[in-house]
Amino acid sequence: MNKIVLIILPLFCGAVQISVAQVNYYKLNVDVRDGFTRAYADVDSYTPLKNASLASFGIRLSPYFTLGTELQYGMISAGDSIRDPHQRFFRNAYSAVNMFAVFYPSCFFDERRMPLTRKIEPYLRLGAGVVYNRITSIKRSKLNANGARYVFPGDQQSVEPCFPVEAGLAHFFTDDWGYPRIGIKVAYQFTVTMAEGLDGYADPAALFRNKSPDMYGLASIGLTILFGPVGFHW
Repeated sequence: MNKIVLIILPLFCGAVQISVAQVNYYKLNVDVRDGFTRAYADVDSYTPLKNASLASFGIRLSPYFTLGTELQYGMISAGDSIRDPHQRFFRNAYSAVNMFAVFYPSCFFDERRMPLTRKIEPYLRLGAGVVYNRITSIKRSKLNANGARYVFPGDQQSVEPCFPVEAGLAHFFTDDWGYPRIGIKVAYQFTVTMAEGLDGYADPAALFRNKSPDMYGLASIGLTILFGPVGFHW
């Protein structure tokens, strides 16, 4: 009898440890967020906040790692015909498509010592994609001091590669099964483009300051919904 107990007890303890370590999660998620953009481009005399929205679909390979696709649409604007020294300004009704990977570092946290990580989870998202620029308003020429008219070079429409990096916080609500189902996200995304189409200006660096690629930031808040088949993570 004692031998049987000695054999069964370790198996029972192992089963308890496995049940504690197992995490169940939904394998699919959809994000919908809304926020404001700020331009970091060649025209920086006046950078108002403009509205933008995004939606994404992700496949969760684990509770802490997701691969997905994001669609983004909004307005980016900067400059002013009065405040800018060269009278330059632009408005860009842009859209973007990005592939991304999301990582939740909470897998490294001990929830018993850091219970806050069970309520608010930080995450990091890295991506790559393309942005479609559609300039709806821009200053295309000006009169120089000598009376000659200078035409600002650049395209009204362009497509260029972009690389977004996003950091955010998420809070999830569980369903009747105890699995995270709906979440609230607050995030800031910073995107670097690989050309000069975001602001519509491609002036030579010898005439205008043009030392870095066009960039923009997006602060957003929204909902994420988890659904689909249930996965198991040990």
